[in-house]
Amino acid sequence: MNLFENYENNIKEIDGVLNEYGIKNLEEAKNLCDSKIEFPYETLRKLAPISYDRACWAYITGAAIAIKNNKSKAKEAIKDINIGLNAFREKKIETENIVSLLLNDNIKCVALKLNNTMITVPNNFIETIINLNQVRKTPLKIILSGISKERAMIFSSYNGFIHCKTNFNCVTCNLEILDKKKYGEKNIKCYGSNSLLEEMAIMEYENVDIAIDLDDLTISSTIAVAIAIENTLKN
Repeated sequence: MNLFENYENNIKEIDGVLNEYGIKNLEEAKNLCDSKIEFPYETLRKLAPISYDRACWAYITGAAIAIKNNKSKAKEAIKDINIGLNAFREKKIETENIVSLLLNDNIKCVALKLNNTMITVPNNFIETIINLNQVRKTPLKIILSGISKERAMIFSSYNGFIHCKTNFNCVTCNLEILDKKKYGEKNIKCYGSNSLLEEMAIMEYENVDIAIDLDDLTISSTIAVAIAIENTLKN
């Protein structure tokens, strides 16, 4: 029985990558993960129940490589996790660069970019970003942006965030905070904007260091598995 989509066409390359790190095959990679950390398959399923089996096994591969290389810190593990992900990809991607930035304590504030079709927070993404503080020395500030003003108010009230009402002068580029309304216990501000200029002004006002798309499952999943590795191997 094939473990994931397009198994027969990819397993030779995947096993080849595992062999480079002294791991015989995917079964051994799974057993290695099971003996050390919460199985990444379950970690990913909790984050995104509709994930493909292929994605789950990719994270098992990456986590096993990190464990084999004794990478007990999230900052160290993400590079090996990405090696595992790329073993399953036709086009290789450097996912770890973005995650490394989020783990860097010089990065103080991240803007999570919403889109106007969202009603709820997808795939527990924000909770995953908040969990980064478990392995950071300084807390990471999070703001939400990228949607219309009306949508920001709806999104904030529905999800329990702080809605920030703004007024932006397109001529002077002056941003004014008119009101802040807290809809729940989450200490995360949500901004709406009418233009790209206003959104840029919001990011400047909040001293945003990096902006990422809220629906990027690869980033959130890599973070979740890296944190699981550090939390279980640090002792």
